[in-house]
Amino acid sequence: QLESRADLNGHCTGSIRLLPDNSDVFISQVTWSSYVTMLRINKSYDLQFNGAHFLAKEVVLSSYPGMLFSVDDFYETDAGITIMETTVHIWNTELYDMFITPESVPTWI
Repeated sequence: QLESRADLNGHCTGSIRLLPDNSDVFISQVTWSSYVTMLRINKSYDLQFNGAHFLAKEVVLSSYPGMLFSVDDFYETDAGITIMETTVHIWNTELYDMFITPESVPTWI
């Protein structure tokens, strides 16, 4: 039963590797899905936000036609920040009440 749940819900994973001397960090992100989602495109958004607290003016992301966000969960900004997400499945649904709050950020934000 656990294997069938993972097959139905998984579509990406990520990895982070910090060098032993802390001089650099490497990230990896991979997405898999059905053949019909093969068409991916690279998007670049020029954000017109003003103010000192907005560091990124441009966001580059992998996505699909018609989508506003990265279903692949991978973003890079001109501020030198890379954002990626991977899913950690919680099979014990009773834990949702402890960790899912109104302050949680949905994946598409």
